[in-house]
Amino acid sequence: MSQQLRFMVLGPVRAKLGDVDIPLGSPLQRTVLAVLLLRQGSTVDVAELVDALWGDTPPASATNSIRVYVHKLRRLLAQGGDPTLQIESVGSGYLLTLPSGSLDLLDFHQRVAAAEQLRAEGDSTGAIDHLRKALTLWHGSALADLTGEWAQSQRSFLDGVRLSAIEARLDVEMESGSYAETAVELTALVTAYPLDERFREMLMLSLHLTGRTAAALTVYQEVRDLLADELGLDPGPALQRMYEHILHANKESTAQTGDEQDGPVAEHTNTSQEQGLSDVSGRPSPAQPARLPEPEPEPVPMPTQLPNDLVVFAGREPELERLAQTLDCCTTTDPRAAHIFVVTGTAGVGKTALAVHWAHQAAPLFPDGQLYVNLRGFDAPGTALTTSTALCALLEGLGVPSDGLPASLEAKIALYRRLLAGRRVLLLLDNVRSAEDVRPLLAGAPGCLTLVTSRYQLSGLIVRDGAHYVGLDVLSDQEAGELLVKRVGSHRLAAEPEAVREIIERSGGLPLALALVSARVATRSGFPLSAIAEELRDSPTQLDAFSHLDASLDVRSVLSWSYQDLSDQAARLFRLLSVHPGPSISLDVAAALADLTLSHTRQLLGELTHAHLVGENAPGRFSLHSLLRGYASELAHSVDATGARHAALHRVLTYYVQTSCRAALLLFPGLPKTTLSDIIGDGSVSRSIPDHASATAWFTAEYPVLPLLVEEAVAAASDTHAWQLAWLFMEFAQERGNWDDQISTLRAALKAARRARDRRGQAETHRNLARLYAATDRHQDASVHLVAALRLFEDLADLNGQARTHGVLGLVSLRQGNVDLALTSCRRALALYEEQDDRTGLAKSLNNVGWILAHLGSPGTALAHCRRALRLSQEVNDQVGEAACWDSLGYVLHELGRHREALDCYHRSLAINREIGDRRNEAETLAHVGDTHRALNEDTAAREAWERALVIQDPAAMPGAEKTRAKLRELRDHVAR
Repeated sequence: MSQQLRFMVLGPVRAKLGDVDIPLGSPLQRTVLAVLLLRQGSTVDVAELVDALWGDTPPASATNSIRVYVHKLRRLLAQGGDPTLQIESVGSGYLLTLPSGSLDLLDFHQRVAAAEQLRAEGDSTGAIDHLRKALTLWHGSALADLTGEWAQSQRSFLDGVRLSAIEARLDVEMESGSYAETAVELTALVTAYPLDERFREMLMLSLHLTGRTAAALTVYQEVRDLLADELGLDPGPALQRMYEHILHANKESTAQTGDEQDGPVAEHTNTSQEQGLSDVSGRPSPAQPARLPEPEPEPVPMPTQLPNDLVVFAGREPELERLAQTLDCCTTTDPRAAHIFVVTGTAGVGKTALAVHWAHQAAPLFPDGQLYVNLRGFDAPGTALTTSTALCALLEGLGVPSDGLPASLEAKIALYRRLLAGRRVLLLLDNVRSAEDVRPLLAGAPGCLTLVTSRYQLSGLIVRDGAHYVGLDVLSDQEAGELLVKRVGSHRLAAEPEAVREIIERSGGLPLALALVSARVATRSGFPLSAIAEELRDSPTQLDAFSHLDASLDVRSVLSWSYQDLSDQAARLFRLLSVHPGPSISLDVAAALADLTLSHTRQLLGELTHAHLVGENAPGRFSLHSLLRGYASELAHSVDATGARHAALHRVLTYYVQTSCRAALLLFPGLPKTTLSDIIGDGSVSRSIPDHASATAWFTAEYPVLPLLVEEAVAAASDTHAWQLAWLFMEFAQERGNWDDQISTLRAALKAARRARDRRGQAETHRNLARLYAATDRHQDASVHLVAALRLFEDLADLNGQARTHGVLGLVSLRQGNVDLALTSCRRALALYEEQDDRTGLAKSLNNVGWILAHLGSPGTALAHCRRALRLSQEVNDQVGEAACWDSLGYVLHELGRHREALDCYHRSLAINREIGDRRNEAETLAHVGDTHRALNEDTAAREAWERALVIQDPAAMPGAEKTRAKLRELRDHVAR
């Protein structure tokens, strides 16, 4: 007999064939299925589906996309083997008809209808049973994994249907006299739905009928105040009638007993039972016969199940402070509520240690005990605790003997909640795998706290249950050092600081790895720490250094339990991420790496982030800590073919080269556009860079990655990628200093270009090395590379390359004091640009010539050159060039004694530099502003300008910083005199 395909919408949208989950595709495809399921038996027009998926902003391809989703869903339905279960095309829409028992929502409605029939026939027990079974079909909010306006509106409606079923069940239970039990549940419902008057009304009646009249009247007063504050309304007529009934019954009881009471809300036990008070629907309360007082129940033992706190616990001060402050805020603002905290992080990051440590600190706030269960959600396969087993452990902790445990899961949950009612208990649920597994275990009684640890993010608890989230990353170097001090002792660490630094680095800040190393140090007390560090360094792989016979302490094993739970495609992406050198990777780079679409890659990264195998350290940027990267690399080399890894690297390098070219075209107009366009090609791999700000942002984000990629390209003999990346990287990096690192990168690129016999690559790299050497005043080295670059560009008949090289030669000569050679070189560049009709290069060369003429004492001629350069820069929309021209004009006008005009030019330059984020030239212009104010004897303004320049200038990046400091010292000396 074939298994039936069953669909669920009362929670996340799911499909199961027997016990096997059927993948339902993308969120949009699941939304199409959800619409058809909710409208089953009725035709759904394509326009309705488009509206459900995209609302008012559908894409042009919306209708075609709907057809694709329906086609895929038809293939999915065919897996059930039921020919009657299909999506039919009807007119301009689709029709889905479901057999009985294939949709949880239909089952829910059938059970609720059956309960109503049984209630009408007087079978309260049967009605309650059917309603309870109906409500067990819910697993959180309906359509929980879908987003958008349609999903939210359907979710709100269906959640209202669920609340109506809960109300019906509680109503029947109250008719049966279960007032005390319903009062506990109603209290939680009132907390969850404070403005829902139905539950307030029922709670007031339950409290009153159990003799808690004052509490019942307080419920009314609270909702009256809440409605007035939130909505400016009074309670509804039904709630007001309930208040009047209870108040009237209380006054009558007071008059009959003659008790003196302070006010209308004083309690009188069992008044309603004695009076036979009817509820607002006219149903009489069951009469309660007189009876002897029941004996006091046996006191429930106070559980103290927390594991021992780690004596060597260290670090995590921010997280501990956050937990403490959040709990304090919660208990202050809503002391009667139950609270949930979720601590998540990757394997071995110390979640349990933190949770146990903080639970011991918070335990005095929970005088009725502390419960602990390890659900083993991420232990070896097959060892996880079921919900029923976990409940048995919790119930036994609350004093229920093993032979008194209920048989069914529902009965266990009911008893568990009843035992927690009225108590302040701290519950630590460790190693939780999913929100669904843990939700029945949550301590929902007012005043209780549930602390959950998991490798997964458990966003369901955050979204649906209001949990507070604390994510753990690896330890900082300082925290790792503190942990080692606690475990090893400060004396040994102080004697070998370099070895300690290496141990921390190779442990990746992972507490489990540091604990394993500490154990090795402790058991080898005669070994120097340098020997331990050498062992870590010489291990065949990074993870071999952190192996252990106990699988629960072996880093590779504990990581594998998270990896094995991934889908095949997420596992492949995790492995390929090790191909990227880090330290972080963007969504579009990951898509290029895996050769997938952005939407698919986003989904897979979400799966990896959920499992804490990658971290999203900034919006849209993902990273792996070093041990996870090492584990991913191991897997990639053992699972993926060499060709597949090389192809992934090639795609990433192509992405970076093409996108760097796109950004460079916007940021550096002087670069040869033809060459850059040829490199970009069809641009199919690259990212779109729409404007100057986007180009700057992209280079800034990728700045730490680019030199590492050059190394990877050289190592992989991808030589063209290597020199192109180094060339484009240097154009951006020159503004940031770190000259020696850049020189090292370019030397590697030059080696790659020579190996490939790529003369253009050699020429560009020689020229850029000359610029870096010139920036560090190594002019002889710069001249050697400039000669080599010129020779190569001449061999290539590349006039643009020759012009750019002559421009650099002119600036190098000017710094060496050879002004005549500088002028000759810049004029040669000017002539070459004119020959090519390159107006961007022409503007730059005119400005350079003007600058040199000003230094030669010809400010009038210089002024004409700079003004012409300014006009050209504005015509070609070269903001970098325009800012440089305004600065040069300011300098020339300063030399002509026209200081106010000079200041105006400088401020125009500053405005552009700030707009485009050119901090280096901003600092240089600020220094010029200070010079001009000093010439005007405006010493305060001069000092402020120079000081602002120094804030920007980094001595390692901008050699002019020392000159600025000298000017400030001279000014202070002048003022002192």
